[in-house]
Amino acid sequence: MQEAEELTDHIGIIKNGTIMAKGTPVSLVSAHGNYLSVHLSLPPSRHADATALLRGLAPSLVQKVGLGGTVEYELPGQECTVQQVFAAITSSAKKLEVEDWGVQNSSLEDVFVKLYSTERPEDSTLKTDAFASEPEPEPVSVEP
Repeated sequence: MQEAEELTDHIGIIKNGTIMAKGTPVSLVSAHGNYLSVHLSLPPSRHADATALLRGLAPSLVQKVGLGGTVEYELPGQECTVQQVFAAITSSAKKLEVEDWGVQNSSLEDVFVKLYSTERPEDSTLKTDAFASEPEPEPVSVEP
């Protein structure tokens, strides 16, 4: 996806023969991926504190993963900036016992995964055969 983002001026995301989204890489990320991804490695006993800290910046955050000491959040881009998240985590890292962390803007790959994993009613009929709309031929019986 990184190559597509850098080398193309328009992209279409197709799932089961249906165009899910199309546009410039920037417009696709703005429309379908306007969020920050925050990854934290910290003791599980500190997850609630980390969630509270980030919820103070972005009330409608979504916790994506929480295995062991690693937790991942999506923070809506319209609610906070990378700089705000960076400042909040940096100032609280010692208290939260953060071992490792990262924050990044959503990417075209994130948009692809999000759109491709979204189930729509029309997705249940797989469109792989160009002749699928033609009627099946009647069976022919042959008598000996």
